[in-house]
Amino acid sequence: MSTSCYSEALRLLKEAVDSYVKYRKDGNASDLKHALSSLLRSYILLLKGHYLPELDLTNLASVALDEGIIGRELYSDIVTANLILNGYLSRDLRIVEETFNKLLNEISKHDPYASQQMYLFRY
Repeated sequence: MSTSCYSEALRLLKEAVDSYVKYRKDGNASDLKHALSSLLRSYILLLKGHYLPELDLTNLASVALDEGIIGRELYSDIVTANLILNGYLSRDLRIVEETFNKLLNEISKHDPYASQQMYLFRY
C-alpha cells in the first residue's frame, strides 16, 4: 500500500472518530452515519487499497463483503444500522453504536497504529 493510501485511510479513521465523538456530544444521528461510513471507507482503503467516495452504507458494506474484508454477520449488522439511521427501523441507536465499535475493533486488529489511536480515543 502506498504511503498516500495509508495516510488517507488514517485521515478517514480520524474523521470517523471525530464524527462519533460529535454524535456522542450532540446526539445527531447524521454524525453517527458519517462516522460509520468513514470508518468503512477507511477499512476498505486500508486492506485493499481501494478509495471509495461517500456511498450508501449498504453499498460500502457490499463492496467490503465482496472483497472479503467483512463477514456476513458484520455485513448484516451494517445493513441493519443503515436501516435504523434512515428511519426504516425504529430501534435504539445503540445498535448502530455497537456496529461502529465492532468495525473499529476489526480495523484495530489489522493495523497497530489504528489500534494505538483507538486506545487513546477510548481512555
